[in-house]
Amino acid sequence: MKIYECKIPQIDVNDKRIVVNDFRLNDGSYVNQKETILSLETAKAISEFYTEASGFIAYTAEEGDELTIGDIVAVIFDKESEAKEYAQLLKEAKEAQRKKYKATAKAEKLAKELGVDLEQIKKDGIIKEADVRDYFNSRMNS
Repeated sequence: MKIYECKIPQIDVNDKRIVVNDFRLNDGSYVNQKETILSLETAKAISEFYTEASGFIAYTAEEGDELTIGDIVAVIFDKESEAKEYAQLLKEAKEAQRKKYKATAKAEKLAKELGVDLEQIKKDGIIKEADVRDYFNSRMNS
């Protein structure tokens, strides 16, 4: 069960964006109350960020992400398994957002070999090897 959300604090009244860096723990690690879990970088300074609760951590951001005041950067859980499961679900969701297409492994391999961006192939459903060849050939003939 989620017990605490670690939110980006207001560091300076002029800072609207903050970069998170230097994660000190891995997802699923135990963190003590008041323990530093990462660094926050603003236009003027680097600050240590610590949690107000003890438990098992799952980061909701990645190192280098630019966040705003009030964004959740980590969540503390009662159980290690909950933290790891939550972190894995977030990772899968982010990965799904990065890929705007579904393709077979063979199609991905061929696209890489031919220098084809699979996001350029407009198709409902799964992109197959033949789709990559058709797209490549149509580009070569135009």
